[in-house]
Amino acid sequence: MRVGIIAIGSRGDVQPYVALGKGLQQAGYEVCVLTHEAFEGLVLAEHLEFLAVGGDPRTLVDHVMNEAGAGNKPNEVVLMSKLIPLLRPLGREILERCWERCQDIDALVLNVLGIVMGVPIAQKRGIPMFPAYLQPMTPTRKFPGFHFRQFLPG
Repeated sequence: MRVGIIAIGSRGDVQPYVALGKGLQQAGYEVCVLTHEAFEGLVLAEHLEFLAVGGDPRTLVDHVMNEAGAGNKPNEVVLMSKLIPLLRPLGREILERCWERCQDIDALVLNVLGIVMGVPIAQKRGIPMFPAYLQPMTPTRKFPGFHFRQFLPG
């Protein structure tokens, strides 16, 4: 079985999925990691197949931080308002590349940002997908959840 791992984001968003890929490979799966060119060496060092999806997260973050005032601790809402318009064209490029590279994939493992790309691909191809989050996405007894809860009134 050929498993594709879509890991979009910074090194901290990608590295845990490389480790997961290594574990899947050791369990007998053929694994390819779909991520940014900046992480090719990280993926290849673990003897996993690397598939480039485009985009450079470092350039994007640098641009957004400069726009928001990198010297100050920018408000998350301001950061998101500057980030979203930049993500649209980048997201389209990444989605198109993921689609091209997933034609021979039997199942997808998705990080949080990979969900945006992976869900429509898995649905259209009729293959299973497995969201694999690094943090709770819904509230638990021990953790209130990842979302922007702090911005809600009251």
